[in-house]
Amino acid sequence: MIPPRRRGVCPSLAAPMATGDGLLARITPTGATIPLDSMAALSAAARRHGNGIIEVTSRGSVQIRGLTTASAPAFAEAVTAIDLEMIDGVPVVVNPLAGLEAREAIDASALAAKLREAIRAAELNGRLAPKVSITVDGGGALHLDALAADVRLRAETEPNNPRIHLSLGGDVASAMHIGVVSPSNAVEAALRLLAVIAARGPAARARSVLQAERVDPFSAAVADLVTASPAAPARARSETIGAHPLRDGRIALGIGLAFGHTGADTLERLIEAARRAQACGFRTVPDRALLVIGVAPERAGALVAAAEELGFFRRDERPGHSLDQSPRGENAPRQPDSSLRLREHRLCHARVAR
Repeated sequence: MIPPRRRGVCPSLAAPMATGDGLLARITPTGATIPLDSMAALSAAARRHGNGIIEVTSRGSVQIRGLTTASAPAFAEAVTAIDLEMIDGVPVVVNPLAGLEAREAIDASALAAKLREAIRAAELNGRLAPKVSITVDGGGALHLDALAADVRLRAETEPNNPRIHLSLGGDVASAMHIGVVSPSNAVEAALRLLAVIAARGPAARARSVLQAERVDPFSAAVADLVTASPAAPARARSETIGAHPLRDGRIALGIGLAFGHTGADTLERLIEAARRAQACGFRTVPDRALLVIGVAPERAGALVAAAEELGFFRRDERPGHSLDQSPRGENAPRQPDSSLRLREHRLCHARVAR
């Protein structure tokens, strides 16, 4: 039986949401690399129990469409058997290449894991609004500046002195900056900020507290941990699509999904191409994209060609985006025009769940 969902609650594996093409289940990875076999198993489960449509959301979650009341429990059981690290509770989102980039100030994955455990221990998961979220940005090139969150942690490094900026209720441009903390105090500071939100009731968000009470209750909660500091400067837009060097000499290849979705059969063909490129897995990105992790540099070209042939793209050619400034010759690979992709998107979402 599928439990009822209250207004404002996000769909999940245990409580999928009714849509026009059946039930939709959402999985939020922790940010750890999803092994190739695990991604293949997830794809197979989406085809077996749903309609085979797999989406990556604007916040990096994975959505499976076309489930039914009969198939959704079987899908959930299949997913729990997969080697896949999922967030269960308040979403703590890390920068896409956390732990892998050479330029990171800190390993955001390790800090995020400690924070998730602290949130569970403090029993905050059930006291916070369903959409409350946290970002932990380790300071790498693929950053989280554009992703809004209730509590934002962003690392930067001064000479021999890594520190973490704290801000509230928005993205890098709109959030309220609180100050900086040492990495050793970051979890405690974040917990205290979340506790301020939770104390205002199960519908409260950081932004609503700021609007009603200004920053004072937050500042008071972390006064003994925080040092005053100017806000960290905004960075150039984080461009997922393309190749990103990793500290082990391999690369991560960012590829785009038109309208953020693909089919299970297509994804499985991409997984096989990733195997041939000696990749170790995938990461989802809060920009409706995927990162293929651990690609051997000499095999990246073949993977790019395979991805483009499958309908993925390696430039930011999504409708409404124009980041590619490289010359486009008449023989350059081209994607279907946006109207065609929109028609295909609508047809996919009109399928009746099996």
